Amino acid sequence: MQPTHNSNLEAIRQAISTRLRASCANLSDEEFGKLVTRMALLEWKHLNDATPTSQMLARRAG
Repeated sequence: MQPTHNSNLEAIRQAISTRLRASCANLSDEEFGKLVTRMALLEWKHLNDATPTSQMLARRAG
């Protein structure tokens, strides 16, 4: 899975939905939507995290 560098929540949600729908075929549309939304919020939060710890880790990784 390649990370997305787009910080737009809806774009992240769409990308996750596209990648996972076939793997989660047993979930109802409502359950799948909730799962994707939670995952997108977590990824969005991670991408937009501006805490000193995240900045330090980003510098170390780069």
